[in-house]
Amino acid sequence: MRLTDLLTEELIVADLRATTRDGVIEELIDALERGGCVEPGRRADVARAVHAREASHTTGLGSSVAVPHGVSEGVARVVAALGIHRAGVDFLAVDGEAVHLVILLVVPPNLFQAHIRTLAGVARVLNDPSIRRDLLAATDAEGVLGVLERRES
Repeated sequence: MRLTDLLTEELIVADLRATTRDGVIEELIDALERGGCVEPGRRADVARAVHAREASHTTGLGSSVAVPHGVSEGVARVVAALGIHRAGVDFLAVDGEAVHLVILLVVPPNLFQAHIRTLAGVARVLNDPSIRRDLLAATDAEGVLGVLERRES
């Protein structure tokens, strides 16, 4: 599954404001909720799943990228939100560096295999330093989508 299949402009936060890992995750869950991706009344379930996963092992992959994720009945399909943190935030990344690009993924329990494939696809895209550079240079959600569309086409 491609990121451009999951993201719309309203699911991209081009200037994350939170100063902590948990705050960034909450900002992205807010985007999912605003975008209608979270089942009504299930936001807390989604947040609990993502925070529990993050507490068990960091999702800070290194190279300024983090991919927090979780499995929750609070979503009906694989959903994603992307955020850019201009100053960088500590995600306890494996390389010890601050994270600037955050992709939040949430999947329902019945689509766990799609979750694995989506994580692999995200990692492939963000493994390219030129894509990371172009995403960080984008100033708004439209620009972020344009970078991803060029890469994934």
